[in-house]
Amino acid sequence: MKLEEVKTLSDKYGLPYDTVIREVYLAITEIFNTEPDINAVVDFEELKATNLGTGHGGSNLGDLRLSDINKPTLLKMQKLMEARLQRRAVLNRFMLFVGIRYSVIDGTICGYDESGDLLVEIRDETCGDIATAVCEEHEQPPRERGCYRTGDTLPFYVKGIRPEYDPHRMTRLEIKLSRRSPALVELIIQKHAGIRPKCTRRIAGAFSNISTERRIPKEVLHKVSKILNERINVKVETTRLAGDVH
Repeated sequence: MKLEEVKTLSDKYGLPYDTVIREVYLAITEIFNTEPDINAVVDFEELKATNLGTGHGGSNLGDLRLSDINKPTLLKMQKLMEARLQRRAVLNRFMLFVGIRYSVIDGTICGYDESGDLLVEIRDETCGDIATAVCEEHEQPPRERGCYRTGDTLPFYVKGIRPEYDPHRMTRLEIKLSRRSPALVELIIQKHAGIRPKCTRRIAGAFSNISTERRIPKEVLHKVSKILNERINVKVETTRLAGDVH
């Protein structure tokens, strides 16, 4: 394989050269090991395959007369290489974004998909990388459904991140968001007040009941109420110390 080809694959999938070479090597080796008509060994350093069983003096299949490999095998090899590179690219992105799981992040509305789920563009502030996440319809407050505008930026709770493997379509990174989770209220208050209360009940878009052992400044509660467009009801739990006089 020529350096220009490695560079093209590296740019396409956003992977380092050595990662591209390793995945291509593994794909070629897998095909050669499963094809009964091919008896060859692959050199990892140069990604060249040497024919071992044709009696042609070890013809170099890397520079190649591609006629030595039939078309169905070549197509299978290409498909496997692309699948491996794509999976590796998604896994790399997963490692970049996994740190924002179970946190609150600002997302910009991109639109809706065919099922009515909200498409949201998010950015990982640590690495600066951008991804498209999904806020499913049941994770949207009833009052907000159908009212989101493209370009609006809102806080979302990151429910989960995982690589999604499907043999019938491309591998992709699946990021699930929520606007209904009680954790959204807790984490936004924590961001502005420095303490995390417990959200005991929430009807998104209407009210949230929270419990806390420390008083939360009114200005913080007003700000969070405005951000989420819902009332914040607070119960301050006082802890009695042993030996208190009643």
